[in-house]
Amino acid sequence: MLRARQQLGAVQARVEAERARVIANQRRELGATRISVEKLRTEVARLEEQIKRQTVNLAQLRTLQTELDTRKQYYQALLSRFQEVSLTGQQQRKSMARPLNEAETPSFPVAPRKDLIVLMAFVASLALGVGVAIIIELMDSGFRSIHQLEQMTGVAALGMVPFQSGRLRRNSKPWLNIVDKPNSAYSEALRTIRTGIQLSSADHPQRTVVVTSSVPGEGKTTTSLSLAAASAASGARTLLIDCDLRQPSAHKNLGVENEAGLAEFLSGQRNLEELVHVEPRTGLYYILAGKRPPSPTDLLGSLRMRRLLQQLGDAFDLVVLDTPPVLAVSDALLLVRQADTTIFVVRWEKTRRDIASTGVKMVYEAGARLSGIVLTQVDLRRHAQYDYTDSGVYYYRGYKKYYGE
Repeated sequence: MLRARQQLGAVQARVEAERARVIANQRRELGATRISVEKLRTEVARLEEQIKRQTVNLAQLRTLQTELDTRKQYYQALLSRFQEVSLTGQQQRKSMARPLNEAETPSFPVAPRKDLIVLMAFVASLALGVGVAIIIELMDSGFRSIHQLEQMTGVAALGMVPFQSGRLRRNSKPWLNIVDKPNSAYSEALRTIRTGIQLSSADHPQRTVVVTSSVPGEGKTTTSLSLAAASAASGARTLLIDCDLRQPSAHKNLGVENEAGLAEFLSGQRNLEELVHVEPRTGLYYILAGKRPPSPTDLLGSLRMRRLLQQLGDAFDLVVLDTPPVLAVSDALLLVRQADTTIFVVRWEKTRRDIASTGVKMVYEAGARLSGIVLTQVDLRRHAQYDYTDSGVYYYRGYKKYYGE
């Protein structure tokens, strides 16, 4: 009996397994059948919608075809009527036309009126030229005259420095005009600036001069070299110091290597005697910037720098400090308080008025004693066209004979 029960249980288990398998297969077939039915229903709906659209389109086509046939009939009738009317009118004109008088040949063309066209073109081009000139003038945001510079910044101008690069030989330097062409307009302009610095304070001699600007590219280094060269050429003991420890350029103008300079002295690596050199053609003493230090601002604002300026001010008649732009870094603002006076350089026509005014304000707020502003890289020929009171017309007409190139 036990064996029979075991056999019965095994048979029932197989029966249950077979039944479960059959049920699972039936369910899968049922799911597949349902999916097929849904697809067929979707396809039937799509076909029914397509048949509806085709029916509507067919009805519209028939309507348009009927309207086209009607309009063709109207057109044919109208064309036939127009031909009848044209034939009747031609016959009437042939029978009624007769000459009234003979035609005369005109002495001048009626159209086009060339004189009127030329006059209108002249007036239009004149108005356009004046408008363009006014727009260009209004868009100009730079300084074109000393009077304009003084009016906008409220600082007296020391003079203008003519643009010289186009006149010099290749690889020549503008500041060498002080030696090569001592009677040129460029040399006279630098001597005028030097005289203005001397007269800015009659009680206290101006021995240390800071030359700075608002932004790079305004001719600051060239002005510093030219001013120092003009002072050295007059017999004064003059020293130029490149205080731009971040982007030095004095060594490029002097044609020497920037191996050691002010940075090495302020950091205690070199003695001052090792760093002072002489430019042979002008007799100008100079100190280069040296290698770029980790913190130029700390070195220029140090006690060692203040003592250096005091020592050099006693040893030289004039010490010119070429400094970085004030809007780029604050290095120059640390030096303007230590120097006797400051010169602010503004490039003619290029430097924006708001930028220059901001730079002058920063220099004043730093406690500088500002001698004046110098307008650099002035194109005298273009400047003369504006006929300002300081116009370059003096250089090219009345005063040209005073200068020698």
